[in-house]
Amino acid sequence: MKQRRLKSKGAKKAFWKLTLLIGALLIVVAGVGTYYYDQGVQKQKIAYEKQVDEARNAKDKAYDSRKANDIEQAHKLIDKLHVKDKTSLDKSMSQLTNYLSEIDKVNQIVAKAHENISEEGIKSSEEALELLKAPYEKSDKEALAKQVNADKQILIERQKEAERIANVQNQYANKKLIALTFDDGPNPNTTPQLLKILSDAQVPATFFALGKQAQACPQIIKEEADRGNEVASHTWDHKDLVTLSPDQQKQEIESANQLINKITGKNVTLFRPPYGSYNKSVLKSNKFKCS
Repeated sequence: MKQRRLKSKGAKKAFWKLTLLIGALLIVVAGVGTYYYDQGVQKQKIAYEKQVDEARNAKDKAYDSRKANDIEQAHKLIDKLHVKDKTSLDKSMSQLTNYLSEIDKVNQIVAKAHENISEEGIKSSEEALELLKAPYEKSDKEALAKQVNADKQILIERQKEAERIANVQNQYANKKLIALTFDDGPNPNTTPQLLKILSDAQVPATFFALGKQAQACPQIIKEEADRGNEVASHTWDHKDLVTLSPDQQKQEIESANQLINKITGKNVTLFRPPYGSYNKSVLKSNKFKCS
């Protein structure tokens, strides 16, 4: 009996030792599992934070470049985020779309007004500029305002020129007059002599210059204007405008006008089509009086 009791007591002791050992092992295993689980969660968290940073950087790049492919890339990265982050960045991208839409709208209004400068067009441009109120739109607004102000100055100069012409017309109304005009120049061999003769006689004239010749002899163009003569446009290189497309007509006329304006510091107000040949599209391409 005594031996049985000792054996039973030893078995119980062994059982409790085994139980404690198993418990300890379970605690260790649970601890290790928790550690690796936490490590996995941390890695996922770091990876997601990196994903969020990439989406934010893509959004910032889209704001800076305004390119369609950058905007599309930003949307793709944002769509992969959790709802909270996605909602915030989606809102920012929607705002960018609104900004670009407003800027484009105002751009179109200002560009259209610039094509045919008028008081009405300038007024429409100034009203449109008031739509651009956000800090993001500031640089666009300043650039467009600069264009509008330049157009206003051109309009003022044209109005002054129109008043001057009206005064001259009133001054010489009902009088017999002769207008001297010279086409196709300047010619480096003959135009300087002609300018001297006109100046000595105190007789002004109108020179319908070719842009190609003006480019070759800019100093003569400047002298023509400085001596009190009118320098007008005869297109770039004397093509028959009726044989050209509307875009080609516009290029022929405007390239000459722009160069003459640059050389003389004055705006061209008259235009003479080569061969006296023109049609409706020529008149549409040309903003000035045809002679």
